[in-house]
Amino acid sequence: MTNQFSPLNEKQINALAILTESLQKDQLLWLNGYFQGLLSSFGPLQSEDEAIQSTSNKHLTILYGTHTGRSKTIAGELPDNDQTALILVGAGTGVAPYRSFLQHREANNRKGKTWLFFGERRFHSDFLYQVECLKLLKDGYLEKIDLAFSRDQEEKIYVQHRLLQKQKEIFAWLTAGASIYLCGDMKQMARDVQKALLQIFETQGGMNEEKAMEYLKKLKKEKRFQTDVY
Repeated sequence: MTNQFSPLNEKQINALAILTESLQKDQLLWLNGYFQGLLSSFGPLQSEDEAIQSTSNKHLTILYGTHTGRSKTIAGELPDNDQTALILVGAGTGVAPYRSFLQHREANNRKGKTWLFFGERRFHSDFLYQVECLKLLKDGYLEKIDLAFSRDQEEKIYVQHRLLQKQKEIFAWLTAGASIYLCGDMKQMARDVQKALLQIFETQGGMNEEKAMEYLKKLKKEKRFQTDVY
């Protein structure tokens, strides 16, 4: 097997064909992420000077897209203070607006405290924007990330379970002024996450059920609890 346009030699092409011919979709997706990770280790394809020169006369456009169209409004209400902590909770495509949030912070070199909770079914096939998230984590624009892949073990684990596991630190972030954002499924995930938050307020804040609900309403009134659910 030869390909005049490929930078690979014939032996490498044959080895690649043997490797990939029997792989399933989820395995190919994993392999794609693996290769992207390898590529990112070489750094940018352009030199720093070339990259600056090529973008010096261009404007950065950030696109905010979700099912509801509300993510741009939420993005406009992000705290102006770079040091305000952000807790981002999303499952499935609910991670999409956070990608834009983080790109915006990266473009403005804002490295304030940002914590992403992301959930999906399986790590190998459903870790959306995996390479990008890990790069943001490495570069400091994303300080922490907690993952919940519900089908990778016998007991199903969702984002609300990760929140409860980290409840002491989450409550400390909130009492220090953090804002929390929730994006994804309205029927199940959003309800379960709100229930987990109320439990955190009761356990870590020593509140009864009524006080916990008042605290949640206070966060909403202060626009420190924002939702984009569908």
